[in-house]
Amino acid sequence: MSEVHDLLLPPAHRAGVSKRRPTGPVLTIHSGGRESDGLVPIADIGERALQVYVYAKDAILRAGIASQLRRSPDVALADEYRPDAGGVAIVATDELGEEVDTAIRAVRRSCTPRIMVVTNRLTRSGVDSAVAAGARTFIRRSEARPERLAEAVRQLATSDDAPRTVDECLGNLVSQVEEDSPNTIRPRPAGLNDRDMEVLRLMADGHSTAGIARDLAYSESTIKNIIHAIVRELGARNRAHAVAMALRSQMI
Repeated sequence: MSEVHDLLLPPAHRAGVSKRRPTGPVLTIHSGGRESDGLVPIADIGERALQVYVYAKDAILRAGIASQLRRSPDVALADEYRPDAGGVAIVATDELGEEVDTAIRAVRRSCTPRIMVVTNRLTRSGVDSAVAAGARTFIRRSEARPERLAEAVRQLATSDDAPRTVDECLGNLVSQVEEDSPNTIRPRPAGLNDRDMEVLRLMADGHSTAGIARDLAYSESTIKNIIHAIVRELGARNRAHAVAMALRSQMI
């Protein structure tokens, strides 16, 4: 069973999935290699249809996205599930959350870094966390018509670089993001432990690597490794970006 199957399929469907090849638009991709192993280069759009991998926990939602995509002649639902750097993955959901973040990270590791999220609701913490996990662009479900989906898929397939900011990922949806109420503060990512959070808080307070090492009684080398792990887990560009993301999503 692939990593993404294990993470994304409902429990009742997991038992028999490894004994048959999946059909339809369900995102099923093989894991086990490094992120750069076996990636297929981006194909020329004029030579073949763009390959799209679709995931939605709800089968009806998944079928709806697939139906919309099938109306576009230059977009094809992938029927072979493999690492594909030129492909585009669509993660469709009612709302953002930790489960969606886990799915995005699995897709990025095992299939493609070109990930679009289709969702009903955009919250500030949810968007920040999804972008940290690897999402590159967002579409509201109410706007996920065939032409809009196909256009977004083409733009994502031809973009070589990830957006530099959350607002770049959102585009014209920036004004539609809802600010979080106190009871919707996002929990910390699963990959960060109590020690990591303490280091992150000290970084936010302006402490240097040497100062953090002194305060926590660790070597500077250990603190550097912890900071590197934090930056990687949050999908940040550097330590300053990691702190900004943590503050914005109210993790600290």
